[in-house]
Amino acid sequence: AKNYEVSTSSITVNNLDSRLELSYGTVVDLEIQIKGPSEVLSVFSIAKKVSIDLKDYTKPGTYTVPVTVELPAGCSLVNEVSVEVILDEKQEQEE
Repeated sequence: AKNYEVSTSSITVNNLDSRLELSYGTVVDLEIQIKGPSEVLSVFSIAKKVSIDLKDYTKPGTYTVPVTVELPAGCSLVNEVSVEVILDEKQEQEE
């Protein structure tokens, strides 16, 4: 297995409600452990492969959201990964 550190700033965010803005909790780096053939993991780049889907999160609040990792063939996550997100209503811009 190989450990990867992914900063929350590099997570791809899908389906964020247009009325909400997102910030992350105290976590700055996610630790993601992947098991698989070492020759595959040695060339695997985790950048841009980590995403969260917020389609079910339409109200302000703090949520623990599962993290999706696009894995190379023959590899799997050692443990499920999730991240804490804080959703706030966007402030209306004053004209």
